[in-house]
Amino acid sequence: MNIGLFFGSFNPVHCGHLMIANYCLAYACLQEVWLVISPQNPFKDPKSLFPQNQRLQWLHNALKHCDLPIKACSIEFRLPTPSYTAVTLRQLSADYPQHTFSIIMGADNLARIEQWKDWQQILAQYAILAYPRLGTDARALCQKYNAAYADAPIINISSSMIRRAIAEGRNLSAFVPHGVDVFGDGAIPPPSPFPCR
Repeated sequence: MNIGLFFGSFNPVHCGHLMIANYCLAYACLQEVWLVISPQNPFKDPKSLFPQNQRLQWLHNALKHCDLPIKACSIEFRLPTPSYTAVTLRQLSADYPQHTFSIIMGADNLARIEQWKDWQQILAQYAILAYPRLGTDARALCQKYNAAYADAPIINISSSMIRRAIAEGRNLSAFVPHGVDVFGDGAIPPPSPFPCR
């Protein structure tokens, strides 16, 4: 199978994440999309992150009633932190040699791909599917880095916007999937460990 890998902190997961995954399933040659949750993105402040088990549980809750082949993948929970995409890709390719992996990313991430660990190896070994983001020329970036362009609608929802709303006491619960109770008490028990399912 050709699996689309959508990496993220999912801090928290929101409807925009699922919309992009859904679009890539509908319009790219993918059989599944795995949402690869990163315990610690090297470009993000660890203090801004909800606990990793809480983020993973929210992700599973978001997918519980989803009829699409979109799955949560917590493989990075057993890899060293910070989480480097190149390391994760090598592990996934070793664990699932029967699959082909493509990387789904926003054009804003593609714009700074040269800051990533082993970025040249990533581009040489894996297909990139880039979707548009405000403030970036996605088509030009795709041409520069030989990536495929996903002509998805621009979805200007971010996890940071959700977190700001929480801090300000505002309720944006319609922006997160059912079961992602970031606007409640957040008392969610840690899930049992699993790699990708």
